[in-house]
Amino acid sequence: MKRFASAVIATLALAAGTVVATSGSASAATGPSCSDAYQIGSTGYITVDGATAASVKQYYSPSCNKNYGYVWVWQSFRNSHAHWFVSAGVLTTSNNTNHASQGDWNVTEIWSGAASTTSSCTAGYGFLDVTNADGTSSSGNHQGTGQSSTRC
Repeated sequence: MKRFASAVIATLALAAGTVVATSGSASAATGPSCSDAYQIGSTGYITVDGATAASVKQYYSPSCNKNYGYVWVWQSFRNSHAHWFVSAGVLTTSNNTNHASQGDWNVTEIWSGAASTTSSCTAGYGFLDVTNADGTSSSGNHQGTGQSSTRC
């Protein structure tokens, strides 16, 4: 559990740095640079406050030999929350290490970066946090994580 909490904290730190460097926008996320990427494993879900809030998937590109995480924030969640932070990554399941995390505020979907994890057992990983207008976590810790099925 301690490693899992460390993975969540690392995801937030990495994603926050990415967002600061690339200013957030509400536009759709750009997919993997390798056009042959396809979904591997089954879709997972993120639950926040007892309701399903987002879908989590993992993709693989044979030509680039890379894995990608992907998160889609559900319309029902977006309709009931004014502000949120979402991130996607690729989780190495043997040691709960999160790779290539990307995060942004108030976006519908987000892709991780390309992860060089094809020789490991991995899952797409997502984190979703209800935030205040200034991007800080809301009171009450309204957040959730989820992952796709593991693929080796």
